[in-house]
Amino acid sequence: MLTKYNKWTVGSWQLAKDTKDLNMEKYKCVICGYLYDPEEGDPSGDIAPGVPFNDLPSDYICPVCGAGKDEFLIYN
Repeated sequence: MLTKYNKWTVGSWQLAKDTKDLNMEKYKCVICGYLYDPEEGDPSGDIAPGVPFNDLPSDYICPVCGAGKDEFLIYN
């Protein structure tokens, strides 16, 4: 179960990161360059805004080239 914050302890420092940031990363199709942005979703695939890439169905395909979900990498 995800909580609002994940915390890591490094030496005497405790770091916290909002899990929303971790789950809302953009992913780029390595075949055609399409960028999946969870804040926008994928209207052509009936994916509502706010759906993290990891929560997309396993049979999700790129709306541009038809590549599978396994052809996407985190976009920085």
